[in-house]
Amino acid sequence: MKFYKNPDFIILCVLFLVNIVWDILLYLNPDHQTIWNYLLNASYGLMFLYAGVYGVLKGSTLDSASPIRKMMFWLGVGFISWGAGLFTWTYYNLFLNIETPYPSLADILFIMAYPAIGLACSYFIKFFKPLLTPKIIRDSVLLAVLATGFSFYVFNPSLSPELGFWEKFFNLAYPVGDSIIMSMAFMMFRIGVGRMQPGFLVFLGGLSVMIVADFAFAIQTSKEVYWNGSISDLLFIISIFIINLSMIMVVSSQTTESQFIGGNIAKESEIKV
Repeated sequence: MKFYKNPDFIILCVLFLVNIVWDILLYLNPDHQTIWNYLLNASYGLMFLYAGVYGVLKGSTLDSASPIRKMMFWLGVGFISWGAGLFTWTYYNLFLNIETPYPSLADILFIMAYPAIGLACSYFIKFFKPLLTPKIIRDSVLLAVLATGFSFYVFNPSLSPELGFWEKFFNLAYPVGDSIIMSMAFMMFRIGVGRMQPGFLVFLGGLSVMIVADFAFAIQTSKEVYWNGSISDLLFIISIFIINLSMIMVVSSQTTESQFIGGNIAKESEIKV
């Protein structure tokens, strides 16, 4: 079945359009502290939960021995955690009257998504292991170090002894987590470009937008200009739409390992990427 004929794709498009229109309307309203602003996070949290459940359930229809199935599963776990974080954030907004709950239980759920997404990426990388050269590994590690340094320089997260444990932990965990995911995405692109089916290229695009969204959120919160429905939320909505679309494309094509790599890895392993 073509992915655009899949009922799951239609549901995804409806969720996306509702949230995009909702966000645009919030931009047109000069008051950014309305109940509609707070409810937006719960609304697009449904998109993360939908992607999560889709990854866990639909991924099980793929070859049980394939790392693609494991990749889909862990992406699902990560997005369920992220969606739960958005609903928790909304709870703080609506019932505890905390506009920007940080640190909070929502942050624990957001941070829990990082290792799950990282593990999903590792299964992708494992699939292309014969093409993983020392140069790619070195460049990826260097990117992670530089991105972490850049984050600390620009955002200057405080690690003061006067702060509580959780605030110091999240101030450190967010930039490090983003940098690691960024380096893994870079590694995936280097070893997989030209060798993978379109669904996985779409996934890399969505993951890249998600990283940008996270950095945008960090910039806004560090400058105390974040509001529910701002540019970072718009980017998160776009990113989860793209990533969920990629998951639907993979499942709809009933990807096999040979389709996934688009060729013989053994023969290509001698090629420097």
